[in-house]
Amino acid sequence: MGETLEEKIKSWKSKKNQYEKDDYYYREIFPDVVKHFLKKGRKIIKKKYLYIISVVGFSPQPIILFNELVKPEKHFFICSEETESTIDRVIDHLKLKTSQFSKSIIDSTDVSSIYKSIKEIVRNKDPSKILIDITGGKKSMAGAASLVGGLLNIDLGYVDYTEYFKEERKPKPKTEFPVILENPLVVFGDLEVDKAKALFNNYQFERAEEILDVLENQVQDVWTIRKYKYLSKIYSNWNKFEIKKAIEGIEDLLEKDKHTALEIEPSLRNTLKKHRLILKRIYEVSENRKEKFMKYKCLNFYFAGERYASIKRYDIAVFLMYRSIESISQARLIKYGIRPSNASKAQYIKANVTKDMFNTISKNLYGNSYYETNLPVKVALMDGFIILSVKKDPILRGIGLKKILDVTKLRNESVYAHGENPLSEEDYKRINRVAKKLVSNYILQESRIKGNPIERYQREFRFPRL
Repeated sequence: MGETLEEKIKSWKSKKNQYEKDDYYYREIFPDVVKHFLKKGRKIIKKKYLYIISVVGFSPQPIILFNELVKPEKHFFICSEETESTIDRVIDHLKLKTSQFSKSIIDSTDVSSIYKSIKEIVRNKDPSKILIDITGGKKSMAGAASLVGGLLNIDLGYVDYTEYFKEERKPKPKTEFPVILENPLVVFGDLEVDKAKALFNNYQFERAEEILDVLENQVQDVWTIRKYKYLSKIYSNWNKFEIKKAIEGIEDLLEKDKHTALEIEPSLRNTLKKHRLILKRIYEVSENRKEKFMKYKCLNFYFAGERYASIKRYDIAVFLMYRSIESISQARLIKYGIRPSNASKAQYIKANVTKDMFNTISKNLYGNSYYETNLPVKVALMDGFIILSVKKDPILRGIGLKKILDVTKLRNESVYAHGENPLSEEDYKRINRVAKKLVSNYILQESRIKGNPIERYQREFRFPRL
């Protein structure tokens, strides 16, 4: 009957000659250590690594253990001149062929040399298939390798133990076990995800997408990140009036939901379908002149202005409120058969609008600065409202032409038009009050709905929140 492990440990510790001590350990004890380590390690490490990068110190033991456990296709050893000889013992034990390993000799105190070495090793390789064993080497080498692994999103591992023999400078046999360190970026990724979500909810979609682009290759919950990325792109395009791209983005996302692990929740799926319909109606107005959907174009300008105002982009918000007012004027003129881009005499006759009627109201509006003119062929914003005033259009109920004229002048005062100074929150509030009244009157005429029409459609147009 052979010796027990405890008896072998006793014999090992009793030897005085270091050469004999090491020889006995690797010959009599280490096989049991490896066997136990593999049994324990296979329960801990389920992932298959194709490559292992080992930081080499003076002890071959932890390097052999990890390489035995992982059994990669290729072994890479990073050592200093002082520790290069350790690699020979590792190669002999693992019986590696020349084609199965390579080594890099670096300055153990130079972080940049370790970084360059690892970067060269991982070039054109999938980071998820690489493991860096940081057990060996000087603390500076292990620290540098850890930093690089974190930056390159490579798993880190080391051999730990529960008991240690100080005199022998080795762990107590069969107390060793492998540890895989979670990339700190995965942990910090939660914070970055929260940051991206906050940016999305604040309508800063491009910045959210930039963060999510980085996180996509660094966090475990990749499908959630991809879902947020798709949403950021969709609503970024909508916010930039790239309507066709936004429609295509929604359709692509809904299709991916069928075939991937995106797991779009039912409420979000319903919102996306509803927004796809709204966007298609806006698109039909612009591309195919489907005038029955004009209200969606008007509302789109209005709610976009509200979004920009909420992030204090008042110049853009004022301009969008101007566009909502302008589009309402155009929509109502079309109802009377007057084409704002090319109004003809026949159209005015049919609509019962005369030159005298137009000039009478114009003179009252502009006062001494007014001069008589023919009915316009290309109908500008205020010309349109003068014509609507001739028609006693109900959208002007409760609001006068002078008020509309006053606030629409703000558009020309913007730095984005002819002005020199940025517009203020108060400027926005002035034009918003007029736009809100006109939009409400317009929607009441178009939809005949009860209650507050702004609130009704605000729910329809509201962007999702992450």
